[in-house]
Amino acid sequence: MPSTNTMMEKYELAALDEGFEGAEKKMEIDFVPITGEDPETIPVEAGMRTYRREFWSDVVALLNGTILLYDPQERFDCYLISESSLFVYNDRVVILTCGTTTRSL
Repeated sequence: MPSTNTMMEKYELAALDEGFEGAEKKMEIDFVPITGEDPETIPVEAGMRTYRREFWSDVVALLNGTILLYDPQERFDCYLISESSLFVYNDRVVILTCGTTTRSL
């Protein structure tokens, strides 16, 4: 698997080839266990990564986007979205958007 930097650079280059529309927006939602435990201790089978591509496709559709590529990594899952990127960790979700993709969940 390519490193995160290489992957993000690849997506940025692809966006440059297609041309950006609008300013980039970033939204990050962090989840903390009710027990107060360190979020880093959340097992993969119990965190946000348990939600599969179908779930995230529905979320992304609410943002006027479509998942084009799914690329799971060791610590997070990466989704290339039309005009955007979605990164799903066990304890947080990060979406970078531009163009016609909206930013509200």
